[in-house]
Amino acid sequence: MAESIIPKRPSNDGEYSAIKANDRDCLSYAVAFNVPNERAFALFHPEFLDESGKLTKVGKQQCRQFFSYAKNKEYADAYKTTLESFTKSTTQTKSATHDTGESRMERAVKKLVSDVLDSIEYNNNLDPEALKDFVEVAKKLGVLKDEEEKAEAARRYLPARCLSECAYRLFCEQGVVNGDLLFECDYCRTRKFAEENGWKFDPIKNLDLPTETKI
Repeated sequence: MAESIIPKRPSNDGEYSAIKANDRDCLSYAVAFNVPNERAFALFHPEFLDESGKLTKVGKQQCRQFFSYAKNKEYADAYKTTLESFTKSTTQTKSATHDTGESRMERAVKKLVSDVLDSIEYNNNLDPEALKDFVEVAKKLGVLKDEEEKAEAARRYLPARCLSECAYRLFCEQGVVNGDLLFECDYCRTRKFAEENGWKFDPIKNLDLPTETKI
């Protein structure tokens, strides 16, 4: 398996040899990826899962006891300190380059991809949420960055023909039919007077607009 891009254990890991390796992995995972305790515990202790993949009542009790155990809390604090030191060191050496000209950041991205692929291949219990957490931590460490937002050029929209293509016009007319909108022209006294004297109402021919306009 490829070398991890972040420390998997606290620098004084030897002091916690009494804690089982799987439990140390669980604690490291919870700290590094900042995930809820129950998610981490469920991932490393599937024996406490029910048929739906969730922790049983007993599993939740075991989880609370596990993360409240003094030695486990001490381990978690030690690992957090190790990660903080690693992050600081990484930030200070971002400009370092490989002999071939490849940047440290580029190599870190390749290692991240390799670690994720290895995790998928060798750890059958790794769920999609765990993979997502891998990427999130990498972003926090500056290994991966979100794509920069690209400025979009201004768009120009040309109006459609009102008679046959205007979606807004169709929406309004359907609203009148459904009773959701009030078409005030139907209640216009001027229109009523004009129609009584032979004028025919046509909503798209009410205006005599000038053919030439001044800008």
